[in-house]
Amino acid sequence: MKAQFDIHNEEYNETTRFEWHGGSMFNVYEQNHKGEWIEINCFTQYDITTVNDAESACYDWLLENGDIF
Repeated sequence: MKAQFDIHNEEYNETTRFEWHGGSMFNVYEQNHKGEWIEINCFTQYDITTVNDAESACYDWLLENGDIF
């Protein structure tokens, strides 16, 4: 199971993309000025078994890294 989540920050008009590959690894992307998605980070979150768990982990990562929605 894989999933991609695009989470938009309205205050800064920016979107952060997360890719989950069905395990514990997530990749984090932001768009550059040309509109290309550039990987900016990755993180590991264990015990993710569903797409809903994965999406929650993405929001948690954003909150822990200072992004406000």
